[in-house]
Formats: sequence, structure tokens, C-alpha cells
Amino acid sequence: MATAGAGGGMAFRQVLTLAFVEKGDQVLLGMKKRGFGHGRWNGFGGKVEAGENVRDAAARELNEECGLTVSSTDLQQFGLIHFLYQGNPRVHEVHVFGTKTFSGELVESEEMAPKWWDKADVPYDFMWPDDRIWYPLFFKGTSFRGMFFFNEDYAKISGYQVTSWDEKDVFASENWDPVAMPDLWEKIKALPVVTMGETMEPEVVVPAP
Repeated sequence: MATAGAGGGMAFRQVLTLAFVEKGDQVLLGMKKRGFGHGRWNGFGGKVEAGENVRDAAARELNEECGLTVSSTDLQQFGLIHFLYQGNPRVHEVHVFGTKTFSGELVESEEMAPKWWDKADVPYDFMWPDDRIWYPLFFKGTSFRGMFFFNEDYAKISGYQVTSWDEKDVFASENWDPVAMPDLWEKIKALPVVTMGETMEPEVVVPAP
């Protein structure tokens, strides 16, 4: 059994947001122009700053990346996803939000080029490989939790599980040991949360399948 963080230093959680705006049968996505995920279509989001709650961070990031204004109270949380990477100590904890209430005009930013897509035509071939697994749940308004293990170059998923919010129903799973799931959740929740500028705390090794 491999370990996330093995050979990669001290394990820690980094909390991120991912927000989607819906308009009828369309969803707003952005082409990432630089940085992590460059060249992929995705929702809008980023790092939660120190002292900031996730809803306020989601609203801020959405405005910064595409120009639209949303109230944090209009953001509904649909998902919570943890991403682990072989050989990397960082665990990405992503809070997924959606809204149909917004104002303003779309603006291309240095980070993202926004575009409305019909939900039936979402360009999965040019997105993160996990997206085609959980986007259909989001489009149906189904709340979920997920955990995805990626290989070292972030190109391939080596194992995953997606469940209902209460974890009673398994929506999708591959290369996953269900017996280890509860223990793994507890280990991840125990990881120190690191925001920009903070020092990483002592290593906590998280097992991967």
C-alpha cells in the first residue's frame, strides 16, 4: 500500500474552493491560462486565505477570475473532495459550490477565460479526469463526498471513491478498499490545515490504496 506524502515531506491539508454558476441548461467554466491545471477547463476557485471562511473565499475567487458577483449566502455546497497525490505531502481539500444567482458581466482574467457550456457538451476530454465522475452528480443537484488518488504527474487516477454526503451510498468506486475508508477520512481530518505563508506542521502519513 502506497502512502500519500511518502518521500515528500510533511503531510498537510490545503483548503480550496470550486464554484460553478448555472444558467438554465448551461454551466460556466473557465479555461485555466496559467499555473496548476493550465490548459484545462474547470470551475472557478482557489486557496482559502487565513481567517477567511470557504463561502466568502468561493465568492471572492469567482469574482476575481471571471468578473461575476455572487453573494456567499447564495452559494450552495454540493460537494467535498479530497485529492491525494503519490509522493506529494499536500492533500487538496476542495469545497464545491453552485449558484444560479449572479450579477455583472463576464471578464477574462489573467487566470481564466470564461465560457458558457451546455451541460450536455461539457468538454471532459480537456478537463481533470475526475470531473467526468462527479460532474453528473452536481448537475443533478446531488450532494456528495469524494476522494481521488492521482499518480505523481497528476495525469492518472489510481483509485477513487464517491459517496453520498452522509456516506451511506457509494456512487462510484474503483481500486478502493471500503474497509479502510472510515479510517482514511479520520486521518485526513487530523492533518494540519496550511494557508499561504504558514509553516507546515509535523508529518502525518496518509495511506493510499
